[in-house]
Amino acid sequence: MEQAMTGSGRRRTVAMVFAGGIAAQLLTIGIARFSFTPLLPVMLEQTALSPVTGGLLGGAIYAGYLAATLLLSLVRAPATRWALYRAGIVLAVLTCFTMAIAENSFLWAISRFLAGASGAAGMLLASEFLLGWLTARGGSRDLAPHFAGLGLGISLSGVVALMIPELRWDGQWLAFGALALVLAPACWLLVPAPAPRPAPTRADGTGQPKRPASSAAWFWLFGLAYLTAGWGYAVGATFYVSILGSNMFWILLGLACSAGAIAGSAFARRFGAHLTLTGCYVVQIVALAMLAVPMAESLALLSAALFGGTFIAIVSLSLAEAGIRAAEPGRAMARMTLMYGIGQVGGPLVTGALRSVTGSYTLPLLLAALLMALGIVVLFLSRRLS
Repeated sequence: MEQAMTGSGRRRTVAMVFAGGIAAQLLTIGIARFSFTPLLPVMLEQTALSPVTGGLLGGAIYAGYLAATLLLSLVRAPATRWALYRAGIVLAVLTCFTMAIAENSFLWAISRFLAGASGAAGMLLASEFLLGWLTARGGSRDLAPHFAGLGLGISLSGVVALMIPELRWDGQWLAFGALALVLAPACWLLVPAPAPRPAPTRADGTGQPKRPASSAAWFWLFGLAYLTAGWGYAVGATFYVSILGSNMFWILLGLACSAGAIAGSAFARRFGAHLTLTGCYVVQIVALAMLAVPMAESLALLSAALFGGTFIAIVSLSLAEAGIRAAEPGRAMARMTLMYGIGQVGGPLVTGALRSVTGSYTLPLLLAALLMALGIVVLFLSRRLS
């Protein structure tokens, strides 16, 4: 174990490592995964893509992320996990270029599935590697700056789309691919590789970690609540630009997400994780309900800020809560992510279908808000089992 990190040199080293993690979020989340949101209106206008197919492509993104999460829940070897991380970086770049090859829904679906899978590299694996690196060197294990990178990635995708409106849909995908190539080296070189770690020991000298084991009932209740949050998040994240008609809202959402990653951690320390989570659920419900009705631009901006500021706090706090309560934190967090992923897949699919039938996003948005309201009830029930 190295000595605790002190001095300007070590601070610069930590900053470089976090820069690698943020670059991984920008590439795998902001570019590979979320660029579809600001480009969806352009594709709907310039190609034969329908709202239903757009919803299916959105679902494919989350299905890919879900599949990658399932794979990671089964793989334990650090060397294999490192290889999967680097494979995710490569996929993040390639899937931008493949979107521009042809106007083909099947090709697009494969590309979006693999782009979603690459998101697990930045969101899960890079987080794991950074946390292990910080822990081994005695540093603070607060990953809020890393998760703030997710919001910056969202904003980046919106900014790039605003800068290249004169390009056709395929040219815009090529521009995103070029940006992905620029980010890839930082992801490849700055994120630290995982090192074999000794088995944790208890104070009594046995080889098993001493952690409070959560009941199966608690896990399923808490996971079900988390599933509803995944549904609400996916509906907003996939269709925000199409609903509000401007990438400026998407950019604001990303900036609010970055702030939410920091604020969620601070609120949880002050008021507790459960109360903070409940508040985030309520605020996200309000944001979704606001989207369902016509509103002034100032209220639309508020909706984007509320949505962006809460969803990343829900993710980070829920995963931490699952890990703290589990005998095997990594597996528990992976299973919780799978629950969230189910909502992420179902939300866009149902939203696209209902949008095609009703001609508006009102019903699917209200459905998402209702499901999250039920999630609050289930969250409360899980709290009673604590």
